[in-house]
Amino acid sequence: MIPALKDEAEVTEADLKYEAKPVDIFSAGVILFVTHVGFFPFMTAEMRDPIFSTMVNEGWAKIWELFEVKTKKSYTQDFKELV
Repeated sequence: MIPALKDEAEVTEADLKYEAKPVDIFSAGVILFVTHVGFFPFMTAEMRDPIFSTMVNEGWAKIWELFEVKTKKSYTQDFKELV
């Protein structure tokens, strides 16, 4: 749970640690994906999300196949590797 949603007594030092670089890189990848493809890659990073669970269970190749069918576009390997 994020610290803002916890009672102050429950917040630990680990909750307050923030690794900016990986978060910023992930965010930039999502923004690039959305601007190029036109929608978010998944709505929530939880197994109940069908796209996220497909990514975890079947890998990115299957996800790109689904995205290409949905958008009726082909994406270069360079773009796929970048995001």
